[in-house]
Amino acid sequence: MSRIKVTVVSVAEPCSGGLKAGDNFYVNNDPCLVLEGGKGVCLELIHAIIPAAMAMAYEGSFPWEENGRATIACPDAKSRVVVTLERES
Repeated sequence: MSRIKVTVVSVAEPCSGGLKAGDNFYVNNDPCLVLEGGKGVCLELIHAIIPAAMAMAYEGSFPWEENGRATIACPDAKSRVVVTLERES
């Protein structure tokens, strides 16, 4: 199982979690969900990334991955946070 690095690529308007482009945190599921190194992450972004992070943690992949990175967007239409997810061993 891999730890997943989440990196903020862009933010259209300030998000409630205070994330900015370049920020990153890790999703670790060993043995339960742990967010490592995050300032604050809103539930909308968590909801968007968890299915992809879990699939990637167990070696799943997506057709839209580029160089092992999957791009996911927060569903908040105002802040429009875009992140990449990548596996780390």
